[in-house]
Amino acid sequence: MRDIYSSEADAFNPQELALLTELSDSLSFGILALRAKQKRQQLEQALKLSEDKFAKAFYSSPIAKSIITLDEGRYLDVNHSFEWLFGYVREEVLERTTLELQIWQKTGDCQQMLQELKFQGKLRDYEVQLQKHNGEKILCHISAELIQIEETICILSAIENITERRQAELMILQLNEELEQRVAERTAELTEATKQLQLLNQELQQSNQELEQFAYVASHDLQEPLRAVTGYTQLLMSEYGDRFDSTAQSYANFVVDGAKRMQRLIQDLLAYSRVGTRGKEFVTTDCNLAVQQALRNLRVAIAENQATVTVEPLPTLNADQNQLVQLFQNLIGNAIKFHKDNRPDVQIQATKRDKDYLFQVKDNGIGISSQYLDQIFEVFKRLHTHDEYPGTGIGLAICKKIVTRHSGEIWAESSLGMGTTFYFTIPCSIYE
Repeated sequence: MRDIYSSEADAFNPQELALLTELSDSLSFGILALRAKQKRQQLEQALKLSEDKFAKAFYSSPIAKSIITLDEGRYLDVNHSFEWLFGYVREEVLERTTLELQIWQKTGDCQQMLQELKFQGKLRDYEVQLQKHNGEKILCHISAELIQIEETICILSAIENITERRQAELMILQLNEELEQRVAERTAELTEATKQLQLLNQELQQSNQELEQFAYVASHDLQEPLRAVTGYTQLLMSEYGDRFDSTAQSYANFVVDGAKRMQRLIQDLLAYSRVGTRGKEFVTTDCNLAVQQALRNLRVAIAENQATVTVEPLPTLNADQNQLVQLFQNLIGNAIKFHKDNRPDVQIQATKRDKDYLFQVKDNGIGISSQYLDQIFEVFKRLHTHDEYPGTGIGLAICKKIVTRHSGEIWAESSLGMGTTFYFTIPCSIYE
């Protein structure tokens, strides 16, 4: 607003000053009124926008919503989800109370919710059973808060049907209980089965120990009469051999040969039984020295067959030294015995893996048909007659028992005429 002034003093008389003052007041009032109108229009627009947003959120919500008066519980408005949930048309609900519609089955439940709402000002997930228009009972969660519409205190409620969810939860709970019961029963069965298995294992170990002891004792006691048979038969042939005809001489030779074969068989049985019962404690063992001892024991067979044995550096392990000597001796001896027309060539090496050493004993012998590779480690399993290759068929069974005692595995790869490679594993030494 611009000021009114004059270049001369006292240019306006009292009447003119009064008029100017009145005019100034009128202009000020007009400006203030205009600003108030603009402010009111802005507030009305903001209120309308807020009401539009509320109406859109209210009517389009997928959750059933209602507005009821706090004092009478009379419905002022409901949305489409409320109609769908309870089976009422909106016009059937408006201006009627919850008790008139019989949505609340128990008046006490309604009163309790109202008390908590008045005390807290709002509620969340208040659980109660309500009734639909067709009489169907549904379990619901009600979230509510107090709002004011003009001069009336109202309740804005959001109602969610949790009937299916609760049924699913109950079903899951029941299934969990049944599963826990079945797990408990199965655990009890497994526990009992484990006890029975442990008992059977103990009985089996006891039986094996008794069997091994019996085999040792029986084999040990059988050697004496066999030595007597062999000795007296040889003495008989020495003193009275000139009186024997060719048939008697042949019979006597059969007796001596059979007795000697039986004696070798008994000795091998003793060696087999001693693997488990007479084994020594594991000590730090240099496998190179074990192989050298085995080669010394086989020096006659090596010389007679002009065999070549190549040994790469071998590891030091925690093992039974005598049994390792026996293991290498049996494998090298087999390689020499089952050779072809060429000179036997045996190669020994070991490769360190993650938790064990993989040993290889490879030869250039007659080989083994693949169909027998799983049988060669069985006791008394022979693939050739005694006339073709001497032996009792226990050597490889002893090898398997030795490797098993050392917590390893043994197997062979071969084909006829192409030689054989024996593999066995022994865990790495705890000192490495």
